[in-house]
Amino acid sequence: MKIIKQGGLKDICKVIHSSLEGEMSWNKQYLIRFGCDAASILLKDNPQSFRFAIESGGIIDEIIFLLIRLPIGNINQFNLVSLCHIVNSSNYEQIKILVEKGILKTMNRTLNSGNELVQEYSVLIFKVITFAIGELEGEGKPHPLLKEMENDGTLTKLIEIFQNDKYNNKDINLQSACSIGYLYKATPIPIEFGSSIIIHLKDYIIKPNNQ
Repeated sequence: MKIIKQGGLKDICKVIHSSLEGEMSWNKQYLIRFGCDAASILLKDNPQSFRFAIESGGIIDEIIFLLIRLPIGNINQFNLVSLCHIVNSSNYEQIKILVEKGILKTMNRTLNSGNELVQEYSVLIFKVITFAIGELEGEGKPHPLLKEMENDGTLTKLIEIFQNDKYNNKDINLQSACSIGYLYKATPIPIEFGSSIIIHLKDYIIKPNNQ
């Protein structure tokens, strides 16, 4: 925390932001990766860092800007690791703040990546967020993000990812199934894909040695 309190995350933001100015080069790509890796190290298993990370113009804003600015083919998994650490160490109210900052729109974009690792991190982030926001809404109430994610195409993308049987890492299918299931909290899930999702999740739950 000492490095963060001394402005370490702000310095990382400056490195990333300056690297996005002008034409992209190999050197700038290296600096972006260096910045993302450094932020990931500072944020991992560090829930106390949240208030610094969400500052206006802070690392969350910078990573969101980065993921929107980069061509989709240039986005790599290391660009998402910091967000993943933040989401995983946040409580429900903090995740709501991340949603208000626009993380869902950014993750919607990264779902378009052809990079399996990028999709893996993206669906994991969606799973955590959809669960948290659903829990905040309370038992027996429809998920507040369902309509939004239907309208902006995110739900369609998650369904397509769930139905894609070409992934080497089958956790991608599982995480997307969980996200879809959470979105249909207290709402009938359409039969066109609902049955297969329910079967998939049941198989996962009863699978031997499942953790």
